[in-house]
Order: sequence, then structure tokens, then C-alpha cells
Amino acid sequence: MIAYLKHMMAGMLTATVMLLAGVLLHSCTEEAWAETPDLQRAAEMAAQAEVMKVEAQYDSMSADSKMEGIVYE
Repeated sequence: MIAYLKHMMAGMLTATVMLLAGVLLHSCTEEAWAETPDLQRAAEMAAQAEVMKVEAQYDSMSADSKMEGIVYE
């Protein structure tokens, strides 16, 4: 009976520690989410600028160079 109680107490202690760790980790991530929109917006703008650069290069190519490498079956 005493061994059973020891295991129950150890399980309850482990569950409490895991719950506290989860609460602490969750509270830390809320601050990180506040910073993400700025970083995400900057990454999207950089990707959009890259796409515009590639599109400008493609538009400046001649029709022959655009068709180079295309294989018709």
C-alpha cells in the first residue's frame, strides 16, 4: 500500500511539473508571436522583390531565348 502511495505521489508531482512547464513555455511563445508579423512581412516583401526582378529579366529576354530548352513531344 505504501509503495502504491509513493507511485501515486510521484505521478502527481510529475504531472504538476509538466503542467507548470507547459504554462511557462506557452507564456514565452506569446511574446515571440508579437514579433513575427514584422519579420514575416519583411520576408514577404523580399520574396516579392525577388519575383519582380526575375519577371523583369524574363520580360527583357527575346522570344528565341525564352523558347530555348523547351522540348515538344
